[in-house]
Amino acid sequence: MKSLNKFRFHASVLIITWLMVNLIASYNSLARADLLINSDFELVGPNGTDTTHFGVGGVGASGAANWSVFHQVNNPDAITRTLWRTYAQLGIPTINDTQNPLTDHILVVDTSHDNNGIVQVFLPFNTGPADAIGSVWIWVETPDRQVGVGMGNGGSTNLTAFTTTTGQWEQITFDNLTSPANLIAIYAEGGATRYYVDMGMVEEAKMFLLGDVNCDGMVDLSDVNPFVSLVTSGQYLDKADINMDGSVDLLDVQPFVELLLGP
Repeated sequence: MKSLNKFRFHASVLIITWLMVNLIASYNSLARADLLINSDFELVGPNGTDTTHFGVGGVGASGAANWSVFHQVNNPDAITRTLWRTYAQLGIPTINDTQNPLTDHILVVDTSHDNNGIVQVFLPFNTGPADAIGSVWIWVETPDRQVGVGMGNGGSTNLTAFTTTTGQWEQITFDNLTSPANLIAIYAEGGATRYYVDMGMVEEAKMFLLGDVNCDGMVDLSDVNPFVSLVTSGQYLDKADINMDGSVDLLDVQPFVELLLGP
C-alpha cells in the first residue's frame, strides 16, 4: 500500500510539472471577442508594406490592413510614414515568448507632428457598445515623447491613456469617454515621434469586479484557489484575466497578487 501511495504521489507531481511546463510553453486559454480587425497586425495593407501620408487632415492607408493614417494637425507640412516589419527586421525584442521574431509583424509609425497617427474604425459611426475596454502594446522609439490612445464615437474620440516609457514595450489599457465605441486612435503626443504598435484588443465592457474569481463580491484569499485552477487548466474567465490580454495564464499572477495586497 505504501508503494502504491508513493507511486500516486510521484505521478501527481509529474502531472503537475507537465501542466506547468506546457502552460509556460503555450498559452492554450480561450480568447475574448475582439472587435478590432487585424489586431495583431499580421495582415499587410492594401498599398503595400510602406506608406506615406502628406498634408493637412484626412485619412490615408497604412502598412497594415484595416488600419489608417490620420492627420489632425493643421499643417501642410505634416508627414506620417508607416512600415510593416517583423521584429527581426527592426532588431527589437518580441512582447512575449510565443511570438516568432522572424515571422510576427508590427506596425512602425513615424509622424512629424503632434496628434497624428493611426486609427481603426471597427464599427459604423453611431453604432457599437456603450462601454468598451481595450489594450494595445506600444514601443516609443523617440526619447521624451509620448503616444496617446483613445476610443469613442467617430470624430468625438478623445485620448484617455498615454505611454510612460520609451525604448521598451508597454501595454496601454483604455476605455471610451464617448459612446458608442466604434473607433480607436493611437496618436503621437509632443511633436515628431516614431513608435511601434502590436497586439491590440477592444471588447465590450462587462460589469464585474476584476479578481473576484469565486464571484462572491470581494477580492480576497478565497479567490486564490479558483484563480490557480484557471491558470493551470487553461480555461478562461474574464474576472481572472487581470492584465486583460485575452488569456488567463502566468502573466496574470503578479497583477493578481497586487490586487490581493491592495493599494
